Amino acid sequence: MIDFEDNFWNWSVQRYGQQGMKDAFLDAQDRFGMDINLALLFLYLDQHNKHLTGDTIKELYSLSHHWQSVHLAPLRQRRRSAQGTADYDDLKAQELRLEKQEQKALVAACKPCDGSGRLAAEYLKSLALPQTLQAKLLKLKSQD
Repeated sequence: MIDFEDNFWNWSVQRYGQQGMKDAFLDAQDRFGMDINLALLFLYLDQHNKHLTGDTIKELYSLSHHWQSVHLAPLRQRRRSAQGTADYDDLKAQELRLEKQEQKALVAACKPCDGSGRLAAEYLKSLALPQTLQAKLLKLKSQD
């Protein structure tokens, strides 16, 4: 089981905040449709030598699609349209709350087992990310 509050969320915030990583994640999200939260989960699991069954991966993909299409993408579009307005900061805070809720939903559906996997590499490859972008994002899983 993944300890969401103390481990995964804080790990994600720290990794996302590393120099150059925010831009890499946003580039992959905007140009290739990557769900940053799902990518971070796969990186986290890979770093901790955890594996997922095919059924669990399908469930995570389904959850990701739901959260991105129903909740996050529409709000993200509204926030970006509101840049420079009084509503921007409130929309940004709402988006961050939803990102955290999506992570909680993904973690709740996650049933990791021991074993080394290549979850993140397979996910990034499925999005057809350029090799340089894949390599940059995959470096995160090897950092302590």
